Amino acid sequence: MKFAASLFHPLDFWILREAGLRDGEIPPMRQWKNALGKTDFRQRHSDLSILRGAPSGREILVKKIRCQVAADYTRRYFGRSQASRECHASRILLSLDVRCPEPLAYGINLSPFGPYESLFFCEYLPRHVNAAAFLAQNGDAAMRLSLIEAAAKDLARIHSQGYFHRDSHFGNILCDPSNPGVIAWIDTMSRSSVRKTNVLPSSASAKPSEEDHDG
Repeated sequence: MKFAASLFHPLDFWILREAGLRDGEIPPMRQWKNALGKTDFRQRHSDLSILRGAPSGREILVKKIRCQVAADYTRRYFGRSQASRECHASRILLSLDVRCPEPLAYGINLSPFGPYESLFFCEYLPRHVNAAAFLAQNGDAAMRLSLIEAAAKDLARIHSQGYFHRDSHFGNILCDPSNPGVIAWIDTMSRSSVRKTNVLPSSASAKPSEEDHDG
């Protein structure tokens, strides 16, 4: 667990819980400010930054998430956030042998100040593209079918284990354009829950397309 202050606002205060980070993979907090302050891609409810230069050579995607509903402002004081839910849901998918970017850590802003409610750190998949954009732009029937079959297979696996993904559409899938049967699920947070079928729903990355930024 790590702590940081004044990352995005003079009065913000962050707690970071690590899930899959290797030793020294993320630089000291004081070095984060410049990297996190730079936005590489924008979504409706979040901004995305890429952390480079880790000793492991791995690139890390950081999703900087804004509060979306009033409850988001209070949940974080109980250790819950959109990023923690996304991290948990990604772990469920991986346990079901369904691919998504590996969740690495999440951070919660304990202060009411600052533009972001939470941070989600995950594996960056630079070779992957948004599946919805790929289907719209690629006319090769065999490649399109490969992608659709891979998504159907994953959903069948999820459902066979007693879970459901309540926002399963191609905007929430990434694919390798050279081999579209290789896919990864993203945005497994509030509206994209992976839940047990007998539990009421409440509320994984790579470069998103410019056309589809809000999976």
